[in-house]
Amino acid sequence: MAYRGASKRGRRRANRLNYSLAPEPEFTYPFAALYPRELEEELRKLPRTHDRIQAALIACAEMDNSKPGSDRARFKAESAFRSALTEYVAIEDTLNRELPAGKPRFKLHGTQNPLPHVLELLRHLQIHGMANELSDITVSLWLKNVPGAEPVDVPAWIISDLADAQLLKLNAFAEGFYTPAQAAEMVNWVKTRQTKFGIGDIIHRGILETAERIVKTYLPQARAAGSPS
Repeated sequence: MAYRGASKRGRRRANRLNYSLAPEPEFTYPFAALYPRELEEELRKLPRTHDRIQAALIACAEMDNSKPGSDRARFKAESAFRSALTEYVAIEDTLNRELPAGKPRFKLHGTQNPLPHVLELLRHLQIHGMANELSDITVSLWLKNVPGAEPVDVPAWIISDLADAQLLKLNAFAEGFYTPAQAAEMVNWVKTRQTKFGIGDIIHRGILETAERIVKTYLPQARAAGSPS
């Protein structure tokens, strides 16, 4: 997977995270889709990667569309939550298979933006650790740039049981890719950030960040090597 064993010479230097690269949003998107439209048009030139990203977005939308009110709705939301994270992490392998041979490999966590790091670790937690539970909150939204628009209360899903002790059991922490202090920082960030628009908004923004990075850095590599579009 993305993380390898620690160096035989000792523990590696922990990844650096810059939370200013993922500022608190002032709005949420109406649909789990690629914004702006030009971003999707560019990604279509990497068809397999585009399809994997769309799969992550669909799972994200399914989570948001699971309206609270019953255990069944929560089970569906939790299933979609795990699917969205799994599809998201699979973007890395999908793109690397699609890129021309000999080109630098793509890493989800090859950025100081905390979004990919957090989402990748959440996925590892669902698969290799313990599956997190979701609960619902209510957030007030209103249409932007619509005079006289009234706030509307809508439900949103959040992770209800995330703790830094869970993250510390992952290999990424045991092998020194992250520190215990970063685990606490990540958990506090998720807990605070998800109360704004829900965990679905965090996943969606992580997908958008990764898509933008691919188009900016890795699509030109594919073009230069004559990759079919």
